Amino acid sequence: MHRSLQIEISGSHTKMQRVMNAILNAINYGAYEIGDDLPSVNKLSVQFGLSRDTVFKAYRELKKRGLVESTPAKGYQVAQTTSRVLLFLDSYSPFKDELYNSFVTNLPSSYKVELAFHHYNYAVFESVLLDSIGKYNMYVVMNFNNEKISDILYKIDANKLLILDWGQ
Repeated sequence: MHRSLQIEISGSHTKMQRVMNAILNAINYGAYEIGDDLPSVNKLSVQFGLSRDTVFKAYRELKKRGLVESTPAKGYQVAQTTSRVLLFLDSYSPFKDELYNSFVTNLPSSYKVELAFHHYNYAVFESVLLDSIGKYNMYVVMNFNNEKISDILYKIDANKLLILDWGQ
């Protein structure tokens, strides 16, 4: 028996992002396993008082990211295993572009890499990391500064975290 989805009622995210986060959290914490059927668009729409369009857009985005599959007249299922990696860099440069391309090229095809930049904006750094906890199999992060490790990084499982560009 599966746990029900828990959708955050309020917050800074859009309703679609909240639906996506609820589905991702349920998958990440084992409520739904590979191949399991996910709740229908209609069921989630009624259960949480959301428009069908909002739920459909959430499923469509999860499908685009390769995390959810759909079968006509059957609905949505948890996609085959993919490992998700957050590559969180400080800012864009030709070197970072090369780093990203090399990183992606040398990973198995079952890995999906999401790239984000914090641009030395601490609010962005904090927000992206807090929102990402539990949603990735691995985190590769350029710390906000080289003087101390940001407290936010301690919230990520150390076995899943690689800090780049650290030290003097």
